[in-house]
Amino acid sequence: MNRFVPVNSEKDIFPQYQETPIGRLLEYYNLNRSLEDTYQKAELLRVSDYRVENTC
Repeated sequence: MNRFVPVNSEKDIFPQYQETPIGRLLEYYNLNRSLEDTYQKAELLRVSDYRVENTC
């Protein structure tokens, strides 16, 4: 079962993620969204778990 959903346009982003930090991240990586926005605080954090092998 393929759990990945290709994002080729804004309408491919699930509605619950549109206009959210996750949606903007998908737009940045998949739709070449510019980094014109500036932020005063983090909106999305990556949390590492030492029990899981980091393959990034």
